[in-house]
Amino acid sequence: MKHARQRKTMLGSWIVMIASILVSAAAGADGALLRTNFQSFTTGSYGGYAGIWYLNLDPTLGLGRNAIEDVDYTSNLVVYPSSFPNNTTVRWRVPNRPPTKAGVYGYLLLHYGNYQQSSVQSAITPRPLTGITDLTTQTAFTYSGQYNRHDEAGILHEMWLTSEARGNGQSVDEYAKFELGCFLRTARTTVAYMNRSTQVGTYHDGIREWTIAVDYTLQVPFIMLRPTDRADVVGEVMWVGIFRYLMQKGILTGGEFFNGLAVGVEPRQGQGSVTFDRFEVRYAGAP
Repeated sequence: MKHARQRKTMLGSWIVMIASILVSAAAGADGALLRTNFQSFTTGSYGGYAGIWYLNLDPTLGLGRNAIEDVDYTSNLVVYPSSFPNNTTVRWRVPNRPPTKAGVYGYLLLHYGNYQQSSVQSAITPRPLTGITDLTTQTAFTYSGQYNRHDEAGILHEMWLTSEARGNGQSVDEYAKFELGCFLRTARTTVAYMNRSTQVGTYHDGIREWTIAVDYTLQVPFIMLRPTDRADVVGEVMWVGIFRYLMQKGILTGGEFFNGLAVGVEPRQGQGSVTFDRFEVRYAGAP
């Protein structure tokens, strides 16, 4: 089965578009704003967008005609500006069958800094991994719908490590050395995918044990971590420890640059929603 990593080469064109779209949708009675497919929201160093990027591979979604938004699929974010990125809900509806040209239909996400040619209002400083003294994320989420019942949507927390620093809104694709991601909720298909990949070992960060594998068959190798027990990950992810482990294994050199990261849902079939109750990043390092 082809995996979702194929999206990398096609994201640039539409991320430029969505980064510039700040739709003036009317606020709901509770202050909520709606961002539909490919529309973004940003404040401070955080942003978010919902993207069914599979449409770039197959505009029909396998239906035999061009798919129509809100008829054949749904992809949106419900944002509360006063608490953003916290309390943001992502919602999706995709065909009730897995995609045939990739592993998932999209990535509906929140991001910090320049995740992949994404812009934020307050830019962060890209740094080489050896220049980072703290990169800790706090996440909590609530999910519902077929997501829960069919186990067909994972939550991926990831970044693209580059050969050069990539500032706010700059393209990442052509400089990408590795895709590095932790699965905060691990779908069955992810376990199978990691089992087919090159095994690295296990790493214990003081909170949980991670199983680590790398897919070297891709244009940009994908380093994957999942909890060994497949439990949902709520709370801290301490990235500096992960970097050091991967450097000790000889996979990373430490000269790769961090520019930003994301957390989001990768739906594979059906419908559902996830509320990111909390998404906070603590980041520090050499000037």
